[in-house]
Amino acid sequence: MNNLQLIEKVLIFIDEHICEELSYERLAEVFGYSSFHFHKIFSSVTELSIAEYIRKRRLTMAHKILCETTESVADICYRVGFNSIQTFNRAFKDTFGMQPLVARERQAKITYRSVEEIVTGYLKRVVVEGIFSIEPRFEEREEFLIAGYRKHTKGGFHVIGESWFELKNSLEPLKEKMNIRCMALKIMRKNSALNHCHFIIWQE
Repeated sequence: MNNLQLIEKVLIFIDEHICEELSYERLAEVFGYSSFHFHKIFSSVTELSIAEYIRKRRLTMAHKILCETTESVADICYRVGFNSIQTFNRAFKDTFGMQPLVARERQAKITYRSVEEIVTGYLKRVVVEGIFSIEPRFEEREEFLIAGYRKHTKGGFHVIGESWFELKNSLEPLKEKMNIRCMALKIMRKNSALNHCHFIIWQE
């Protein structure tokens, strides 16, 4: 099962257990992944953290039920997993700009995507210049070593090209010394631990 298939199963699980207490720790445990790795896979597909996705999913499901049934707001609130009607009303208004009963009265329309549409949307985002689509391929590999450089750009962005050249020149000597399967170059922006670029040379 690749990562995309995993997340599809997770999204179905969330829909089926939307009224229960859900967290990324619980979901990771259910599907047999570490919390850290699971969270990274999930956000790469949905473009949301797990907590954000669950919150938005609950609210969109509540909106859909409001406009399609005559259930009370309180019943819908608890049905989609909120523990407080006050919290639900506040979150609903913050998200949709109106109270639940107003949304029902106006039959306000929103985009509600099925799990299949969410996954399809991910595939459509992986497009090269609008010419052709690339379906991601996720593979599990045996443990291997990665060797590389990390350089900061405080001296100017020319270090990117210089570091890239150094990396390529170091490839063969390092490969002879260690069983290295790939080389990596990590460029850090000045005063930033989060915004960076990764360049990878794979050696199979």
